Amino acid sequence: YLDQSFTFPDVTQCKRVLIVGLGGGCDVLSASVVASTTDFFSFPSGTEVVVSDVTEEVAGTDQLPPVVMETETLRCIRKLPLSSPLRVSQIPSELGLFSLVLTQPKAALDSPWVIVLPSEEDVALREELLLCSFDLIIGIDAGGDSLVEEAKTGITGRDKRMVQLLRKTEIPFLHLVLGFGCDGESTEDAIAATVEKAKIAGFYKGSFSLQPMLVAFRARAKGLGHSRTPNVICNALEGKKLNMRKGNKVVIPRGIHPQIPLAWLTHGFAFAYDQEATDSKTTETEEARNNKR
Repeated sequence: YLDQSFTFPDVTQCKRVLIVGLGGGCDVLSASVVASTTDFFSFPSGTEVVVSDVTEEVAGTDQLPPVVMETETLRCIRKLPLSSPLRVSQIPSELGLFSLVLTQPKAALDSPWVIVLPSEEDVALREELLLCSFDLIIGIDAGGDSLVEEAKTGITGRDKRMVQLLRKTEIPFLHLVLGFGCDGESTEDAIAATVEKAKIAGFYKGSFSLQPMLVAFRARAKGLGHSRTPNVICNALEGKKLNMRKGNKVVIPRGIHPQIPLAWLTHGFAFAYDQEATDSKTTETEEARNNKR
């Protein structure tokens, strides 16, 4: 899959972009680093680049202040009551769930935000994302459990649910997986089967080196354990602290401890669902016409 190179899209006409960590945890850290990596996206100075975490409906999320967009109060999109970035020692215990969000640099529109993924119906969140007038949404997942059906997080994992929701919106959506397998959730065979299926469907758009992210990744993940996804990727990029096996494979120090090709850990993989969105809109238009008859 590395023989197909990904060309990052032209974002010079984008006025507002959302870069969202699909699964919470270190995904929001990864999203924040992607937002600042100019080798990937050269956003014009006037572009509002919003960074967000994703969480599920848990105790306390309803107490976070809602984002207000124009005159609309967004119930599923929240912000944190403290201004980032903070040191971990400065974060009160009641906000411990969002510690990685609060340690990220401030981004546009008082972000990083916290998107609260509804437990059941997702229509309200989809409508709120449309109200935000994003020209592009970039979903970031370190490891790939947002795609791999056999991943340890299961078919109803937060990452997968968020991807499915974003694929239903009318907003252009670019799905980036950083370091396939670094989350320890999936086997090499399961990942390979997933990418092959995406290639056949026309969703797989190619790979790119993660080397431009290394310095920022190392700095942001400095206080995290060696098994956290940013550090797994950084160690692979630097060739350090790796438990190597035959075939240039690395034993991932987390999850199910799969053996993953080293090259997968040092690359990102891009997926886009443009044709799917076009087909969906065509179907909706046809249904609307039929209902008028």
